[in-house]
Amino acid sequence: MPLTPTQGTILAAIHALTAEHKYAPTLREIADRAGMASPSAVSRQIDRLVELGYVDRQPGTPRSIRLAHGLTRAAVPTRPEEAVGAVRDALCGTTLGALTVGQRVSTSAPRRVGQLHHACPGVEAVPIRGNVPPRLRQMRERGLSGVVLAAAGLHRLSLQENITQYLDPTQWPPSPAQGAIAVQVRSADTALARVVAAVHDAEAAATTQAERALMQILGGGCHVPTGAYASIHAGQLHLLAQVTSTDGRATIRAEATGETDHPEMVGERVAQLLLEKGVEAVLASNT
Repeated sequence: MPLTPTQGTILAAIHALTAEHKYAPTLREIADRAGMASPSAVSRQIDRLVELGYVDRQPGTPRSIRLAHGLTRAAVPTRPEEAVGAVRDALCGTTLGALTVGQRVSTSAPRRVGQLHHACPGVEAVPIRGNVPPRLRQMRERGLSGVVLAAAGLHRLSLQENITQYLDPTQWPPSPAQGAIAVQVRSADTALARVVAAVHDAEAAATTQAERALMQILGGGCHVPTGAYASIHAGQLHLLAQVTSTDGRATIRAEATGETDHPEMVGERVAQLLLEKGVEAVLASNT
């Protein structure tokens, strides 16, 4: 089946970036190369390219990915890093307590920029693009004090020795579904779906679903300053969410607890609480 012009452009961008950098490009990198404003739009086109057999996804976060027709999410595996506190953000090169006015820390995501400015007023957030190894390298080459990254990514790349501080997820909520992996298969491939089901973890799926339900109401993805952290205690699902303006001056928080069998309801409840507190004004200020 012939590709649409947009699909062809995206496929060409993937080939070019892979050849240049020798690693699988991120959705943001593909969007930038293809001249598209939204990584979520790229994700929808990649879903179609997967169906057609042109590309395969590497395991990654499902936080802003909506499945296209013909694909299904067959499993959400256990997050082994959770035992060592890796389902959160981490600072490399410094600690929050050591940062002083005028120091520079690398982070590009609006959520992290806002949280950094809220925790450390006067510290400069410096944007850096790319995957984890290039970001660590640029931190050193540019003389930055530190870089904020997802701890799960550092652990999965065996780069956790670079971590100088794990950031408390109750004070610095990570991106929704951070550290989660969704295994996606073609809907018609029931045999593969049964095999993949063996690695499904109900608790990991519940926490991920709660965080995703929150984001589906508030909208956005990597470019929205929303943090969310779901956890399960004594059979109950607890979700904390926080929206922070990029200047760090405005912070709105909400939390709720509910049944693990209905994670979407918990996510929707927290989203509603945030809306009642006026979160739309903070979100609008970051657009």
